[in-house]
Amino acid sequence: MNSRRRQTVPSLAALFIGLAVLLGAHQLLAWLTRNEPRRPPTHIYGVFYIGDVDGVDHWSAPPRWRVDPDVRRDWPRASFGFRLQREGGFMIDTFSGQVTKDLGQDPDTTIALVIDERELDWIYELALASRFYEVLEPHPPYDARGLAGEQAGIGRHSSVTLTVRFGEREKTLQWDSGMRVGPKYIEHWRCLWWVAELMYDAVVFRPEYRALPEGRPYGIL
Repeated sequence: MNSRRRQTVPSLAALFIGLAVLLGAHQLLAWLTRNEPRRPPTHIYGVFYIGDVDGVDHWSAPPRWRVDPDVRRDWPRASFGFRLQREGGFMIDTFSGQVTKDLGQDPDTTIALVIDERELDWIYELALASRFYEVLEPHPPYDARGLAGEQAGIGRHSSVTLTVRFGEREKTLQWDSGMRVGPKYIEHWRCLWWVAELMYDAVVFRPEYRALPEGRPYGIL
């Protein structure tokens, strides 16, 4: 009897130790996942441009550079925020903490959705590293050939407006997602599309946004 008790006690102790190890490993994995450096997207997915660029890989993310202290002084993190709007009704407005989903032929829906400071930090750092502040306003020059999207049978083009605030400075860009662009200013365009997609992704994968109805799509004009 005593022998059985002596065998049972170590077995229970081993069980508790094993559970503690598993729990600790789970917590460690969760901590590492939360604190693992995020990898910026390596491609542009064409959310805000539906054309192509002759002879240029325009879908790769722009290069990222070391950010000088002078740049941070001129384009400060204080009050950093943005308003991204697309013709039809879609809007992300960090200044008001609201997001509007374009529901096509149905009435648009606006909800309260706040992008947290950690996410804004990430977008800010990548905007500076990709030299977003150098992008020409109100947009880099278009190609002289005009519209690309519908002429190629790709889909509906739209006007996009992006206003970004750095401290007391604001940078506003407006472009048409269907206008052809040429290789001469492709680095400006790639930076603009990429940063806009960072902002877009900060919202559209959130459960609050994904819970919104789809709506009836527009027809191709």
